[in-house]
Amino acid sequence: DNYFKPVLLEALEHSGKPRSVCDVGCGNGLFTGWIKDHAGCRLVGVDGSEYALKKTKQLNFDELHHIEDFSNDNLPFKDESFDFVINKDVLEHLLNPENLVHEIARITRIGGFALIHVPNHFPNFRTIEVAFQEHN
Repeated sequence: DNYFKPVLLEALEHSGKPRSVCDVGCGNGLFTGWIKDHAGCRLVGVDGSEYALKKTKQLNFDELHHIEDFSNDNLPFKDESFDFVINKDVLEHLLNPENLVHEIARITRIGGFALIHVPNHFPNFRTIEVAFQEHN
């Protein structure tokens, strides 16, 4: 179990029963490796770390892909390849996150779902303060 699992379970329930799921930035696969057994779907992982992908091979992924640079490279999939795409804690590390957001949109089928998570390291009062400062 992990802190992300309840969020992911709710999103999967809301999306219906996805036939194909892609974890973009899967790391070692611990946050999403259980999905295939839970949802009975095809599970694909993509990551920039060959070391992490070696660990992921021990889990129940159907395919694993290494990508050099999420900021500039295209994901190795056809348009609208997946019913559900997960991107957890990746965008904040990129110099050009717009490229990956575009690629996630491209590989998500029309009517499909993308769950994107970016950590918020600011306390709530600080987030509100920053929001008000930007609008003044």
